[in-house]
Amino acid sequence: MPVKLDELRQCWSALCTDSWNEPLAERLLLMLHNLAGSGATYGFSDLSAYARGFERLLETVVKQRSVSTDVREQVDLILDSLKQSSISSDDDPF
Repeated sequence: MPVKLDELRQCWSALCTDSWNEPLAERLLLMLHNLAGSGATYGFSDLSAYARGFERLLETVVKQRSVSTDVREQVDLILDSLKQSSISSDDDPF
């Protein structure tokens, strides 16, 4: 799980700092969608909820083709919550 979270964070950071990158945004959306579904499947409801929240925010970002400061702060909080959620779980299905 830590590897997946690192990959999410790296993709998000690149999306925030580079010029708009549609393929990267789509890749990040797919990763979040899969994480939300897998989390729910394996009984990690908090993990799934945080991933779903990030996915919804990213859908807005994709429509606007830019990342606002407000969204950036929200996503940073979600990423921190995802990390905490993965640390508090006993099993690592990913």
